[in-house]
Amino acid sequence: QNNLIGYQAQQQAQNAMTGGLFGLAGAGIGAYFSDRRLKENIKRVGRLVNGLAVYAFNYIWDSVQRLGVMSDEVRKVMPHAVRVHPSGYDMVDYSEVI
Repeated sequence: QNNLIGYQAQQQAQNAMTGGLFGLAGAGIGAYFSDRRLKENIKRVGRLVNGLAVYAFNYIWDSVQRLGVMSDEVRKVMPHAVRVHPSGYDMVDYSEVI
């Protein structure tokens, strides 16, 4: 029973993570800064169905914990989903990734 409870908790966390990312893509908001150089406190928390790792992190300019992918990893498998902002930092179009 403890194993079942642990599994259910893991599934709920995975569903919440994926749901949040699908919400980004579904909202049609577009690209987000996904450049590793702009992130800190990075921890891998899961994996999308397409195999890309999902990370918890905060941007260097705030302390809000967020979920997302890393542009360098996305570029390897979906280069069309990565765009370079005029600042030189990568952005990922989540509607392409999810």
